Parts: sequence; C-alpha cells; structure tokens
Amino acid sequence: MTASAGAALRRVTIVDPSSARRAHARELLAGRLGMRVVAEAATVGEVVARRPAGTHPSQVLFLVVTDRVETDLSALAACRRAGMRVVALTADAPDHVVRTLMDAGVEGIVSSRESEGVVLAVVDAVRRGARAWSPRTRATLDALAVRPALSVQESRLMVLYASGLTISEVADRLGVRGDTARKYLNRVKAKYAAVGRPVRTKTELSQAARDDGLLPPGPPPARDL
Repeated sequence: MTASAGAALRRVTIVDPSSARRAHARELLAGRLGMRVVAEAATVGEVVARRPAGTHPSQVLFLVVTDRVETDLSALAACRRAGMRVVALTADAPDHVVRTLMDAGVEGIVSSRESEGVVLAVVDAVRRGARAWSPRTRATLDALAVRPALSVQESRLMVLYASGLTISEVADRLGVRGDTARKYLNRVKAKYAAVGRPVRTKTELSQAARDDGLLPPGPPPARDL
C-alpha cells in the first residue's frame, strides 16, 4: 500500500448508517490524519441528494459497507464521476460485496477487522491518488480470482441448480435433455475440482455460487437432488 507523490486530499465525507461509528471515524480521520470532515450521511444517496452545486468534489468518501452495497452503486458512481475518491470499510460484508466494490472502481477497500493503522494507511494512500487494498482485502480478492472458467450454459445451470431446482427442472429451463444438463453439471464440478475447490454436493455447489457472486447471500437449497 504505497501512496503516490501527489498532494493529499484533506476533505472527507463519512457515510455510515451508525451515528456512533461515524463519530469514531470522524475522530480517527480528523485526529490522526488531520482531515476535515465536511459532511456526514447515512447513505451514499444522501450525499448525492444533499451536495449543493459548486461543492468542491476533491475529497475522500469514507464509506462503511455491510451487505447492501448494490442499492448504492448508482449513487457511488455519481460520487466518483464528481471527482470523489472512495475508501470502503467492509464491516463483515460477504466476499461478493468486496468484488462488487472492486468492479465499481472503488479506490480503496479495507476490512473493519483490521487495525486502525491499516485503515489509516489505506485512506492515506487513496487521498494521495493511489489505489490501495488492505491485506485482508487482497486475500479475499486473490481467493475470488481462483474460480473456474465456466461457459454461459454451465453458469446458467449452476445458478439454477444452486437456487434449488432439480436437474430435471434445470434441463427444462435450459431447453435441453436431462442427460445434457447432467453433463453440464459434471463439467461444472470437474472445473471447480481442477482449481482446488471441489463441490461434491448441491449444498457445496450453492455455497460456491454465493462465494463467487453468482447468487446473493442466503440459505442453501432445501433439496440436494
């Protein structure tokens, strides 16, 4: 996590639904990095709605994320288009949320399970113009990268089957014969095994689909058929 040599941004907007956590973030960013908190909000949407015309966009958006980042992606994109640099603090967010943040172009991601020193290092790197991932985030991204290359039909089968449908029901949805759907399923299992992630049961396949962001977090399917 190395920062560029550019001038550091000093303004920061803190986004967190918890007022207590916002207060702690304010103390941390202002007290330890000397940043000036110019706004606070419960959601990114509030930041976009309240930002008056002419507000200086050159600032850091310090965003605490749990498991509902999808609802704020359009607002997050609007903030980034306005020139804000975003640091996301993932508070026990599932792995697929980390990948969503990375795909959205967020400049910094750090886990709430890491030390304040690591959090500050990520913020400092981002405010100086760099992109920065904390050690836990890097480990998560590396794990997400270890995924098989599935064909379109294999991905569709995995989503349908992992959602709880039987293989016969999946075949009907795909418009193929049952034995063809079974071949797709066997290919999916073989590809996961080839990257060191065996999925022997429907429950394991469902968990893999959730880990890889193909399905949202939730309980495993009731039927393992």
